[in-house]
Amino acid sequence: TEQNGGTMYYNENMQSVRDWDIDFSGSYMYLYAHWIPTYTVTLDAQGGTGGSTTVIATLGEKLPSGLTAPVKYGYEFKGFYSSQNQEYAESMGQDYGGTQYYDKDMKAVNNWNLNYNATIYAHWKPKKFIVTLDGTNSAVVPKQMQYDSQKAISDVVYNSEGVVKISFTYGEQCPSQITNGKFKKAGFKLLGFYDSNNVLVATVKLDNPTDRNIYFNEKSGYWTRKNGNLVWNYTHDVNLTARYEAKYTVKDDNIIDFGTEYLEVGIDWENSMVHDLLGAAEAEYAAGRISSTNPVMVFDIRNANYLDGSSKKSDDLMVPLKDKEFISPNVLVYLGEGAYDVIDNEIATDGKCPGLVVTDRCPIKIPYGFTAQKATYQRNKAQKDNENDAMWQQSKESVWGTLCLPYPITNNKEYNESGIDYKIRFYELYGTHDNYMQFREMAENQRIEANTPVLYCRTAGVGSAVTVQESSVGVPANIENGKYKVNPVLYSNELKEEMKRNENAERVVEEDWQFKGTLETKKFCTKAYSDLCIQKGAQAEFLAGAEVLDPDNEKIPYREIYYFKQDKFTHMTSGVTILPYRAYFDRKKIEESTDQIGESKVSSYSILVVDADGTTTDITNLIDNHEAKGNGKIYDLSGRRVKQPVKGSIYIVDGKKKMY
Repeated sequence: TEQNGGTMYYNENMQSVRDWDIDFSGSYMYLYAHWIPTYTVTLDAQGGTGGSTTVIATLGEKLPSGLTAPVKYGYEFKGFYSSQNQEYAESMGQDYGGTQYYDKDMKAVNNWNLNYNATIYAHWKPKKFIVTLDGTNSAVVPKQMQYDSQKAISDVVYNSEGVVKISFTYGEQCPSQITNGKFKKAGFKLLGFYDSNNVLVATVKLDNPTDRNIYFNEKSGYWTRKNGNLVWNYTHDVNLTARYEAKYTVKDDNIIDFGTEYLEVGIDWENSMVHDLLGAAEAEYAAGRISSTNPVMVFDIRNANYLDGSSKKSDDLMVPLKDKEFISPNVLVYLGEGAYDVIDNEIATDGKCPGLVVTDRCPIKIPYGFTAQKATYQRNKAQKDNENDAMWQQSKESVWGTLCLPYPITNNKEYNESGIDYKIRFYELYGTHDNYMQFREMAENQRIEANTPVLYCRTAGVGSAVTVQESSVGVPANIENGKYKVNPVLYSNELKEEMKRNENAERVVEEDWQFKGTLETKKFCTKAYSDLCIQKGAQAEFLAGAEVLDPDNEKIPYREIYYFKQDKFTHMTSGVTILPYRAYFDRKKIEESTDQIGESKVSSYSILVVDADGTTTDITNLIDNHEAKGNGKIYDLSGRRVKQPVKGSIYIVDGKKKMY
């Protein structure tokens, strides 16, 4: 109704919007068309691709809807603005500069206020991509990872599984390293971080174990150079997995050797503490190479180095190793020329182990010799101090027994330990004959070399554990080529000399019998028992249900042996387990190429024990004869065959003493 303003009767689509309600006196009146200016607006994607390129804007109204936004890899679209000077706006603390006409969803947000054709500009924000550093289970990560010495990484996300998440902004400068970012895993050294395509993305300085930084591999394709700076150039999240290498090698399954590696024991890098000895043992246990029945016995760190801050204190070395089922209570830790043992938990001085304690339940391997200020053998220490333990009961009641220790001892041991007087005499094998075996008491204070099998008799201290002590003893290595080095004894040098002097004496020495010692648990079975197991499909129980014999297991060969049990040698009838630090009679193998023995029967024979004063022990108490069949042969107490006995003298007949 007016040229400017007035009442509208038709809209822009020429649709009537109201009834005619004007009463006028003339024959006609004018309605006036109203016009709004429109302009062409160009949408500049500013490096983006796709999306709408132009739009018609109406002055004073919002821009049309339904347009498509552009895309730009590595960036997040923020909308269209009247100004393209995004960097200036940000430097001034402003959001983006100019008037925003479209938001990130291409929704119009402001009325068009320019009375000319114009260009509006896309604004972009670089995207942040998550780089996940996965240390794998058991990894320890530092809590103060930094881009440099001044700026801590604020958006690091940690979890308990050794995983760290760091965001990198596409196209923006980033550091070439992460300060104090080195992951740690006990017993292992970090090699670097790899992506799913086996590309090394982040590295560490392997030639400098004390360096704690992670360095980015520019050649990996995730970074590029821009104006001399390293910038993130990857448009996706990426997972990087740590790879480790063991700091140690395992020898003979029970010896963990760290060589010249750098150790962490008690070190703390921003609360990231590890213990390499324990970590190595745990890893081997998890892999199944060691177990509670085959525990770690030795840690060799003689040639190892220590990282700054690591401790050589006894508590730091030993306490974490205690009470672990996969670490022997007798574990030795070699450091320099000394040895440390967990039981006493004392540090060695002058290269001497303060106290070596050896028990039947926990055999020990000694790959390198050392000196012990005191070495103690206990058979059998009650399990967990339980004096109802069967092994404890049997050992404390025994008078006679066999022994083979990994360190030298002397004869006629007399000492007091915890108020108990101990007196023990030792006997060496003097010879084997066609119907008896003879032991003679060793000379007073005679040295018994390490790994030598002997027979002993307790004259005092019965009723408690068998205890043998030695002071200032040199403990030699007892492993050779991964095997226990034990000295089997057939007969003594004294016997050899006597044989030379009595070349014409009628004496039979059965050299196929050996008196052998063992420092480890050994299992044996008879050939008949082995055949029975095979016939039953290896389902027969070995040792009264203790274990099942595997006929293919070469570690359980069959033998004809006599083992010591309850104060006498007993012939094995089926299967037997011989505990460590004992000795037994074993018939040597007949064929060089096999571990099998012949089927020859054992004739009637006995054990003859002669004390230093010439007294002969009642042999019937020390032998369990197997298939005893008298042959009527007569021998004197020196083992010589006698054809015409002298009246009133004592002889050996059918394995028994007899006076004529």
